Amino acid sequence: MSYKEKITSKDNVNFKHYKKLLVKKYRDKTGEFLVHGRHLVEEAMKVPGLLQTILTIDSNEEGILLTHELIRMLSSSGAKYDIIGVCKRLDNQFVLPTSNNILVLDGIQDPTNLDALLRSALAFGYNQVYISNDSADIFHEKTIRASQGALFNLEINRKDLVDIFEELNENNYKIIATDLSGEKAEVINFKKKALILGNEGAGISQLSKKNANILVTIPMNKKVESLNVSVAGGILMYLLR
Repeated sequence: MSYKEKITSKDNVNFKHYKKLLVKKYRDKTGEFLVHGRHLVEEAMKVPGLLQTILTIDSNEEGILLTHELIRMLSSSGAKYDIIGVCKRLDNQFVLPTSNNILVLDGIQDPTNLDALLRSALAFGYNQVYISNDSADIFHEKTIRASQGALFNLEINRKDLVDIFEELNENNYKIIATDLSGEKAEVINFKKKALILGNEGAGISQLSKKNANILVTIPMNKKVESLNVSVAGGILMYLLR
């Protein structure tokens, strides 16, 4: 058998630690988070230093062996997984902007929208993502699962918006923000650009609008008032890549 340890009780000290990682406050404190399912564990393995521990119900698997009951307790949705990875967070290590295309998320609240935007960012070459402090947690189980590992391949920073704009301006990025009053979105050939997407209900903040060099919108049938932010973000990242 290849497992290193076996945990059979929910009172086990290590298990209590893993279970606490379902709570954002504890994830923030420890810098650790869980990834659920074989695909995400395998994706995490590809990133040096990310995967710390494997939890499994398979005695032939390398890692820590758990009972079926215990491993189910490590999912906030109660879903069944054969394997879960414990990862060490690698965000906030990139001090300055490094990508020519940057995505800025200003107050995105829905984890489903957040994960869709991360996948689009990876697909369209927005390799660095700034997330405002009031946006959803990227390490929520639902976000990680739906992103299918995209966040492992992006440079992600969570910062105050004031600090984000200070860095972008100091490094000569053209800032493009989405707004219904903006001009028609089309291909813009800026060498270094940052695209801002705003809150699902309120849109971009006044701070984002103030710092934007250009406001853009997607022309639509008048019967449709607006697009979901993840749909609009995917279209804009494709147009402005």
